[in-house]
Amino acid sequence: MTTNGIPSTDLAVDAPLPLPAQSVDIPGVTSIPRLIYGTAWKADRTARLVTDALSAGFRAIDTAAQPSHYREDLVGAGLRAYLSSPGCPVTRSSLYIQTKFTPTQLWSPNLPTPLPYDPSAPIEAQIRSSLFSSLAHLSHLPSTEHANQQPQGAHGAGEGAQDAPYLDALILHTPLATHAETLRAWRVMEQFAPHPVRRLGISNVFRLEDIDHLVTNATIKPSFVQNRFYPDTSHDRGIRALCRHHGIIYQSFWTLTANARLLRSAPVDCVASAAAVPVEVALYAFVLALGHNCVLDGTSRRDHMRADLDGLRSVAAWSATEEGRAPWREHLAAFRGIIDDMF
Repeated sequence: MTTNGIPSTDLAVDAPLPLPAQSVDIPGVTSIPRLIYGTAWKADRTARLVTDALSAGFRAIDTAAQPSHYREDLVGAGLRAYLSSPGCPVTRSSLYIQTKFTPTQLWSPNLPTPLPYDPSAPIEAQIRSSLFSSLAHLSHLPSTEHANQQPQGAHGAGEGAQDAPYLDALILHTPLATHAETLRAWRVMEQFAPHPVRRLGISNVFRLEDIDHLVTNATIKPSFVQNRFYPDTSHDRGIRALCRHHGIIYQSFWTLTANARLLRSAPVDCVASAAAVPVEVALYAFVLALGHNCVLDGTSRRDHMRADLDGLRSVAAWSATEEGRAPWREHLAAFRGIIDDMF
C-alpha cells in the first residue's frame, strides 16, 4: 500500500507464516508501525533527519527528554516541517510519536545539558515538568498555539482536547532503584493517560520481576518494553517471552550495532541473497518475525531509510511466494537456533 507514492509502514502482511509484518496490534488500540525511527545521537542533524525519515515513509518516531543523547526539540521541529510541507500526504493522527521521561539516575552530573525538570523536586513534579516540556517540543501545532497549554491529565482534557498536543506513548527510561519507587513514578504517568498520553511503556529493564511487578500492581499495564537486543542478555530471551505472555510489545534497539555475529550468520546471508536485500534488512526481518515486537532503526542516511522500508516488503513478498515459503521457514528456524530462541 502507498500514500501518494510513499510506502506506508502500517501495511500488514496477511499470511499463515511468521512473516515480518509491517504493523503490530496493541489490544484495544490501533496498530503501530513495527519499524520506528530512532533519534538518539543525531545532535544538530535531528530535525533534517526526522523530516527525511518521514518523507521516506517512516510513520513512527522515538525520542526522549534527555538532552545529553537526544534533541527532542529538533524532533518536533522536523515533525512540524514535514506536516506543513506542500502536499504532505499524512496528518498527525497517521503518525506514532513516543518519548521518554528520564530519571536522574541516567543523568551524569558532569554533562552541561540541562534537565527538563528540577532534580531536587519530588518525582511527581519531575514527571509533570518533563511531560510538559515534551508536549511543547513535540506538538504538531505552531508554537504560538501550544505555548500556554499545560498537561491536564486523563480527567482534565476538556473541550478542544482533540486538537491539543499529545503523545502516542510515554516511556519510563529505566526502572527506579526499588519496585516501590518505580510504581510511584508509574502512578504519576498513569494520571496522564489516555490524554495527553495514549500509552505507557518502560525501557532498560534487566529483571523479569520488574515487569511482573508493574503488570501485577499498575492500573494501566505497560504497552511496551524497549530494550537492547544483544548477546550479553541472551537477546532478552526471557524478557521477550514474558512480554509475549502479557501481551506487551517488545521494542529492540542496538539491533544492528551490537550484533555483528548475526549480520554474518548464514540465515541472514541466505535471506539477504534470496530476497535481494542488504544483510541489515534481513536481520531486521528476522527480529520482527520473532513476534509481537518493533525495531528501532537509527540510520542517518536517506537512501538507507527508504531501502530499509522497501527491503522489509521485499522479504515479506519473497517469503510469501511458493519458492520462498519453505526457505524462509527453514532460515527463520536456524536464526532462532542461533539466538537460542525456541519458545
